[in-house]
Amino acid sequence: MTDAVLNQLDEIILRNRDEQIGFLQQIVQANSANPFTPDASDPDRPIEREIAHLIHNKLRDIGLSPELKGVSAAHRLY
Repeated sequence: MTDAVLNQLDEIILRNRDEQIGFLQQIVQANSANPFTPDASDPDRPIEREIAHLIHNKLRDIGLSPELKGVSAAHRLY
């Protein structure tokens, strides 16, 4: 990467610092205790749901089109 590109990235990171910190704080504070593995979890109790929704919403906010997909045996798509 050129110095100009690195400088531009630095500026973007600094400009969005507070937003990034806030998002990371939300992730850390979210209920993510997970005693289950995907194969052993109850399909009606999605594991890591709160974290998945935080990330899903953030990706949508920046213009992407994320999809939530389950990984437990009952929710697998393959």
